[in-house]
Amino acid sequence: MKKIAAVLCAAALLLSACGNSDDDTAKKNIKAAVLKDDTSLTGGAKPTEEQANCIADGMVDDVGVDTLQKYKLLDDKLQINQDANPTNMSADDADALAGVFVDCIDVEKMFEDQFAQGDQKLTSDQQSCLKDAIDEDAMKSGLSASFQGKDDQAFTDMQNAMMKCVTGNLGMGSGSDQMQMQ
Repeated sequence: MKKIAAVLCAAALLLSACGNSDDDTAKKNIKAAVLKDDTSLTGGAKPTEEQANCIADGMVDDVGVDTLQKYKLLDDKLQINQDANPTNMSADDADALAGVFVDCIDVEKMFEDQFAQGDQKLTSDQQSCLKDAIDEDAMKSGLSASFQGKDDQAFTDMQNAMMKCVTGNLGMGSGSDQMQMQ
């Protein structure tokens, strides 16, 4: 009886160590795509190796290969579709994908980097204002809504607050100022 249990345990360990080859291939391909210099997958921010692993693992583990293919985010060879812009995702799938990106990427740094690429350098007051304006829950909500083809007021409000910080209207300005994410 002990021998049978040992054989079963060894077989279970061997099978679990092998993993799902589609999942592993998708993770490898997603990570490579995220680490490319010209990718738009991370809003123009250059992710670290750790962040790229987090994104790849999250997309496959939290969303799933079949779901990523369903929304044309992965092709039949499990490669990232760089031109994909899903706007028809279910709420659950969109929430999961948005959560992966916001949880894996330093959103605050991403926006700082985007603004730093402009002609004007941010002052310390603007940087502080920007940090205060960034709301990860609003980011998740906004990304999820965009993946569903919807608008999100909390995200729009956050964008407006961020633009006020950058344009120097720290506490003033109209609600019509909007920043477009890359």
